[in-house]
Amino acid sequence: MEPGEQPPAAEDVCIEICELPPLAEAIRVEIREMIPETTISNQPQEAPQFTEDTHGRKNYTGDVLEAKISLFTFKMAIGTKWRWELIYWRKSGKLIYDREYGYLIPLSTNINLTPGGEVQQGNYARVIGQPVLSPRAAAIFLIPL
Repeated sequence: MEPGEQPPAAEDVCIEICELPPLAEAIRVEIREMIPETTISNQPQEAPQFTEDTHGRKNYTGDVLEAKISLFTFKMAIGTKWRWELIYWRKSGKLIYDREYGYLIPLSTNINLTPGGEVQQGNYARVIGQPVLSPRAAAIFLIPL
């Protein structure tokens, strides 16, 4: 968030937390290991491409991520008409998107949403509104097309 910016009011945000299906969780762990900020492995992997904005948000891209996230959404059983972002927030910041809702899937240990609370690994959150994410949060965000 920018200095002086206030978090959204609780009535402007709705968070529903659900457990990931086991096959989707296995793919989430594979994706987590591809990102330098979230890997827990000692085995170095080729990091995906990323861009970073002036607010410290890294947006990861690439064909390998595209394929993994496509398989991930299939295993979540939420359909196929999604676009995705894999973002690492160095500082706390708002989750900004242009649709009514989206799915937030944590890659970092736990993500705190204000308002909304904690989303732990192995779960996902259906998000309506634009909560603020905790610093050093990494997540996949799925947005309907």
